[in-house]
Formats: sequence, C-alpha cells, structure tokens
Amino acid sequence: MIRKTNAETSIYGKDFKTIKIFLKVGASIQISQTEEIGSSVFGKTPGGWALLRDQTTEYVGKGDCLICFDSTDALFGCDSSQRVMDLTCCKNYAHDDCLEAMVKAGHSGKMIGFNHVRCPGCRTNFIDPDRGGWRGNLYKMMLAEKNLYRQIQRMKNNMNVGLPKEEQGKWAFFKCTKCTHPFCGGKVSCAEEFDIDPTSMVCQGCDWAEEADDHRCFEHGKYFAIFKCDFCCSPASWACGNLHYCTYCHDHGGYQHPAPCPGPGKCSLGMPHPPPITAAERGKYVLSFVIGCQKCNNPDAQVEYKSYNADPFDVEKALEKRPNLVIKFAYSKYQWNKQVDLQGGHLFEEESDYSDSEEELEDKVDDIDVNGVEDQKGDNAPIEKADNDILLHAPMFPPPMVAQSS
Repeated sequence: MIRKTNAETSIYGKDFKTIKIFLKVGASIQISQTEEIGSSVFGKTPGGWALLRDQTTEYVGKGDCLICFDSTDALFGCDSSQRVMDLTCCKNYAHDDCLEAMVKAGHSGKMIGFNHVRCPGCRTNFIDPDRGGWRGNLYKMMLAEKNLYRQIQRMKNNMNVGLPKEEQGKWAFFKCTKCTHPFCGGKVSCAEEFDIDPTSMVCQGCDWAEEADDHRCFEHGKYFAIFKCDFCCSPASWACGNLHYCTYCHDHGGYQHPAPCPGPGKCSLGMPHPPPITAAERGKYVLSFVIGCQKCNNPDAQVEYKSYNADPFDVEKALEKRPNLVIKFAYSKYQWNKQVDLQGGHLFEEESDYSDSEEELEDKVDDIDVNGVEDQKGDNAPIEKADNDILLHAPMFPPPMVAQSS
C-alpha cells in the first residue's frame, strides 16, 4: 500500500534504532507490512522501517475519524469493511457510520436547525451548496436534509416579502407533529422567550384542515372533478402515475419538497383542505383531494383529461386494490347509496332542518329525487345525522388551467 507522510518522519534500520534517512511532509512511501514496537508502529519500506505512528503523532496515514477519534486507516487497525469519507473541505476523514449517526441524531434544540449536517472539523455546511459524493444510506439522509433546507429557505423568502429590511430574517421553524412538515412559528426571539414544547407544535394548515369538507360531485363524476395538487395549495393540472400535480410542482421539481399550507388568510387555494403528502409518501399511491367540479362551475365544460389515479369516488374499491393507499382526507362522512350524491346543498328543502325525528328523516330520504335518480332507503342510509352537515361541492373559484395527463 502507498501512503503520504503527514509529518516529517524517519526511516530506521532493522534494529528500529538507527536512523538512515528523514522523509519530508508529503513524501510517498510504499509499505509492505507493519510492525508494532512498544507504543510505536513501523512500516517496512524498500529503504528500511518508517516510523508511522507513536504516542503523539501519526506520521503516515489517513488520520483519525473526526467524530469517534478512532483511526480511519487499515494500517492502524481500522476494519477494512468500514467505509471512510474524505472530507475535502478540511482534508480530514470520518467513518461513514459515524457520519450517518451524526445526521440521524438531527438538530439540537427546539427549533429546526442544520448544525448536524456541518463538517465536524471546520463546520462547513454539507448541503449548502451540496457537497455530493455521499454513499448508501448517507446519500438518502443528506438528500432529505437538503430538500428540507431548501424548503425552509423558500419559506423564509416568502415570510420576508413586503417587510422592511430590518424586520426580515431570524424566523423560527418547527416541525408539525401532525403532518411532519416544517412551519414558521414566528421570530426566534419570541420562540426563545416562551417555554415552547416542540412535541405539541401543530401548524396552522393542520388546524385548518379539520374544517375541510367533501366536495365530490357524483352527478358529473371523476372526469370533471377538480383535484388539489398533492404537493401544494394549488389546483392540479396534471395526473401522473399515482399523484396529481399543479404545473409548477410538475415542471419545477416541487414534488421533491412539498409546501405546507400556511393556513386561513394565507392559503392560495382559499378553502380548508388536507395537508400535502410528505416526502416519505411521494412514491406511494395517494387518494387525491377533490376541490370542486368543472361541470357544475361551467355547464359547457368538456372532459380535458382522464385521471387513472386512485378513485376518490369509490374509496372502498380503491382500498381493496391498494390497502396501503395514502389517505389525507376521510371520504365520506356518510355511507350513502353510491348511485347518487346526497351530500350537496340540494339534500333537503331550504325550510327543512335537522330537528326532525329519525323516522321523519328516513321518510324524507326515502322520497328524495336528486338529478333524476331516486334514492332507495336501505342498509346504506346514514347511520346518524349532524347539525349543519350539508356539504357543497360547487367550487368557489375559476376553473384551473387545462388539465393534462403525462
């Protein structure tokens, strides 16, 4: 094996006492075997025995791991199965396993930080800009941290819009305990002032999501349905694979870093909806959220594309096909007859209310005629009723861009 000297070292004779020659820093030597004499390690070279290591100095070798301080060189007992990363930022070394443990430990403190992805030697950020060269699990972990970092950087930029320069920056970000997405909890100074428990932090989007309603229209069906992008607060324009995308997320890699909903008053969609999928759910089949019906909004609307993704109009069948289906919204609150939509605003006459007895309510359900289809009373009748639980499926915004399938 060939190594370079890290410090000036000596070449000894067979007695390991007589110095034959001195080698300067950076000299390359070929080592055929090693010998441990007392607390020193020597290596056999064509010119004699080179002092490789003593109690104070490692003259030849890759150096110790910056995290565990054990050797990273097989010359000094490092297991050959251990992979070693060359930290080019400061020309030091670390075991891959040690780096994985460091990244897996995550940020310290209550707020999201990225000290755990900095070089343990010189504190250079590994993900801004991306260092690259990672292997195996370390590659996946660094990619996830990089996407989270970029996501927070975009959120910081959005928070700074319209603010004076002196009020920009120093935002505190936390991870929502429900949707696991990051969200801004205010200024760092405020977060430090209060005794915040990060295990109970929930983003505004998840609070708002509890008000989300079922907007499916069973009169016009799935092909006229307007879907929400699975990655942000925008109407979907694409149906690809197992997900729905808006144009930005489809064309600009938005799917790599789903954008959490900022909550009421800030959400661009303007209506309560379930949170976006997480990065871990990106490769799975997802039951997308329906936000309206193009045909209800425009009687002349034509089918622009056909989505073959999981069908939110037949949840039971979708679950039979894929039991591990990701569902962010519970369709539907009542198990009505599937032939007709009895969840719209046309369910009862305006003067009727929910104060009727159960028998009178069943009579009304039995006699109702919606869109020319008569409902049949039976096992699929609602189990219970709830006050003001009449859900509208008509969208409250203009139709989105022409949807496409890729």
